[in-house]
Amino acid sequence: MPISITRLKSRPTVCKVSFKLDAQDAAGAEQAFLTGSFNNWDTASHPMKRNKNGSFSLDVELPKGEEVSFRYLLGDGRWLNEKAASEFRYCAFADADNSVLKL
Repeated sequence: MPISITRLKSRPTVCKVSFKLDAQDAAGAEQAFLTGSFNNWDTASHPMKRNKNGSFSLDVELPKGEEVSFRYLLGDGRWLNEKAASEFRYCAFADADNSVLKL
């Protein structure tokens, strides 16, 4: 599950973050959503694009200097973390670790 961060020269307070969930991790899911602290954990506001090979992707602009907690939610109800996250932090509400990205 690669992730890439691009610092925008034209907008120095914003980073473009490319989230990619590979087909193997998605394991045949028809839908995937990006959810986290940046969207108040809304499970539907950031649907990811399903690619022909079964992977999913989404580009999001997030404030530079922020720390963002997030997870992927697949259409079948499975939650996944980002393997390339900066760190993982336990969340008592979910009784699971969240991916953390430091921008």
